[in-house]
Amino acid sequence: METQNDSDAAASCQPSRHMSTAIASLIGALIGALAGATGSLLVYKQSANNLKANEMSHTADVRRAAFSSFIAQADTVYGDFVEFTNGVRAGDNAADLESRYQSVISPDLIKLSQTDSLALLVATSSDVQAAAIRVGEAESAIYSLVIGPRAMVDTNRQYYDGSTYAAEIQSFSTAIRDFTSAAKKEVGAS
Repeated sequence: METQNDSDAAASCQPSRHMSTAIASLIGALIGALAGATGSLLVYKQSANNLKANEMSHTADVRRAAFSSFIAQADTVYGDFVEFTNGVRAGDNAADLESRYQSVISPDLIKLSQTDSLALLVATSSDVQAAAIRVGEAESAIYSLVIGPRAMVDTNRQYYDGSTYAAEIQSFSTAIRDFTSAAKKEVGAS
């Protein structure tokens, strides 16, 4: 009879063992699911951070390109104004000055206006925006001086004042330098 009792005891333990094994399996599955979900969450967060970093890098690249184009075009216009002023000083005739204005200065002023608008659109710093506005204002001051001698070159150059030109061209150059410094700060260039 003892064998019967032993076998009954063993049979009664069997459901308990199966239950323990099932619970252990469920706990293992739960731990695995949590680990998988945590891993997936970490990968998602890392991917989101990488995407944000790429977007910020792209935005900075666009800003740098816009600022570089603006600076390059402002430098071109600066050279145009200096060349025009030198032509007025040298006594170039009205037709030559008019031709230079129409073929070189006018198209360059249009490009400067376009790059100025783009620089203002992408600038996030008020310092950069203010500097871009100062470049436009300095360019306008020189433009108004250029129109006078260009129109009056045949009438004793009565509107030409070399010191005024020099001062306005210097203001334009300073405005370009100020914009360059502000833009470098904004995009983190050295």
